[in-house]
Amino acid sequence: MILNDEQNDRFFDTMDSLLFYVNERFRVVEGFSLDFATALDDVKGSLVARTLWENVEIIDEFVRDNPHRLSQRHLQTALGWKNALPGLYTLVRYQSGRAVLMGEAGVFSVCGVTYELDGEIGPAPAYVELVLLPFDDLIIYDGFLQAYDTEGTPAELQRIQDEFENRCAQGGIALTGEDFSQRAQVFLAAKRDKEFEDLLNGVSEQVAQEEALPAGFHRGALAGLAPEERARHKTVRPVERSRTSVNPQLDDAAWRRWNQALDCLDACVIQCGVARVDDAYSQYCSLVSDVVDRQTFDELIASLALTSEVDFGTWKCDGVDYVVHYTLTPDYVAQEHMRQQRETIRGLFQNRETGEVALGVSSSTTAQGAYGTPGTSRVEADLPTELQWLEQYKRGLVESQGNLPMKPLSRTLLENDVVGELLDDPSAVRLRDYLDERVPDGQDDLVFADAVVYEMALAAIESGSIQALFSYAMDLGLEGCSSDPERLTILITNMFNAMPSWENNGWSPQELYEQLTGRKVFYNEDGSVKKVGADDPCPCGSGKKYRDCCGK
Repeated sequence: MILNDEQNDRFFDTMDSLLFYVNERFRVVEGFSLDFATALDDVKGSLVARTLWENVEIIDEFVRDNPHRLSQRHLQTALGWKNALPGLYTLVRYQSGRAVLMGEAGVFSVCGVTYELDGEIGPAPAYVELVLLPFDDLIIYDGFLQAYDTEGTPAELQRIQDEFENRCAQGGIALTGEDFSQRAQVFLAAKRDKEFEDLLNGVSEQVAQEEALPAGFHRGALAGLAPEERARHKTVRPVERSRTSVNPQLDDAAWRRWNQALDCLDACVIQCGVARVDDAYSQYCSLVSDVVDRQTFDELIASLALTSEVDFGTWKCDGVDYVVHYTLTPDYVAQEHMRQQRETIRGLFQNRETGEVALGVSSSTTAQGAYGTPGTSRVEADLPTELQWLEQYKRGLVESQGNLPMKPLSRTLLENDVVGELLDDPSAVRLRDYLDERVPDGQDDLVFADAVVYEMALAAIESGSIQALFSYAMDLGLEGCSSDPERLTILITNMFNAMPSWENNGWSPQELYEQLTGRKVFYNEDGSVKKVGADDPCPCGSGKKYRDCCGK
């Protein structure tokens, strides 16, 4: 179900005028256009929209000024959007042409604007980041959304179903614009009361550090240590490549050059997923003065791809040579596919009471019992489909990356590997320090926080889904580590936004945001965005005013 032609025109007339007004007031992006002819236009539009929903009070000024002389009906529509509900929602199902979305404020039956939502989001269940709005007698969204797949495990699907049933029992499904406005007003009022109560109670970073931890958690031995002192307690050291396994004939100078070349190749695929060999060599030459020649570089790739010494494989597409992250290689996909199928088969023959797996089952019986096809393994039947998807995905990455230049590798890469650099990002450090203060009982204080942040960084890069990070945190039971669960969510989100995006050719979401706005984002210790006035000292420490430094 979508808006009719009159509603569609009124929605976009109102929304476009409001977004232009917000951009002029807040100077969010330059060259703002609502033609949405390119992916860059979409990104700019979403940034302006985010600023709008973070400052909904601007709608009153928009209605007062009415810069584009809209009708009273248009203005009344805009006023209703002061009750907008941004958030991450769970798509439970489609019903009567609408998407049933579940979020903190309840369950909502949502219509598309110009296109049906099943085509915009995809199959249920899924996670969807968007902003819900009332519109006439309907519930719609602001025109910008980001969908994420669920992991699809039985436990996750059961959790979604249980939560859906509980929420429906508490308040039912909001079907109309009036239902939405009533529910949103109650939810937003309660949220404001909670924020005011927190303020009165003096919630601060110091209090958070001294809070009584929930049962099952303790303050770790590394909590509160200065970076240098904390580093002395680290027990994990990076594994170095073996010269013998690479080429035992190399002298020290040649070995150093080979190592530097391989470090650059590993960094390219970690940041970008897929990288042209030409681009990888250019990046290498920009970082190293004493380089190996191109022929030696190519020989390195050919001889070491997919060995235990490197994290990349090779791929040729339309006559162009690429290096790819090891998770994007046919060998890795085939191994993962076999592992998942074995787990599935094991589950089918596992005694749920004892946990034992039935023995003495022939391969043909296993195939028949699992898939209903005697003597035929679904592993073999589905693997070609998986490999076809892999090829399409890599081609899609190459196409997406064509919109942006490859992010240059850092010049400090050769002293600190690329993953180490990512873990030194301030957002990753804030999350690590937070976890140092909330270690689950039974975990090793010296490695827990580092290991969690490391796994989350890899998940952010390799999956491109923030939901993978939240699922990992839930599996560890971290949602109960504090009386303020929103803080963990904010810290995880900030770290995800600081990690490279393969679709964006290695640039992180935060870096793209800063490039589009021309202003660097700074965060408070609790992960909230730091409000910096134009005439305030720049938080980077330059001594200049923010508007003359990182706020240009």
